[in-house]
Amino acid sequence: MPNISEAVDEADPKTWKQAMTGKNKAYWLKTAYDEMTSIAQMAVFEILPNMPVGRKALPAKWVFSTKKSKDGKIVKFKARWVARSTLMLLGQIM
Repeated sequence: MPNISEAVDEADPKTWKQAMTGKNKAYWLKTAYDEMTSIAQMAVFEILPNMPVGRKALPAKWVFSTKKSKDGKIVKFKARWVARSTLMLLGQIM
């Protein structure tokens, strides 16, 4: 991965496609890989071969952000895999 000082200051991507077509693709790919590795190590969820009858998997999406220093230089890339919890029903597990 290139040195972070070589990162291009551009708007944070809103989608995976934007992240993979932007100038900072290598940084986003590395942070996404680190996020998935962390999720797997913490056993946050399990992959089911088939969903139980009457249940649906929650959709999820990537959220990308950069952390910048006081002088505006990028110091960290963050990628988070998040469930779209707005689709959950109060008191129920889908």
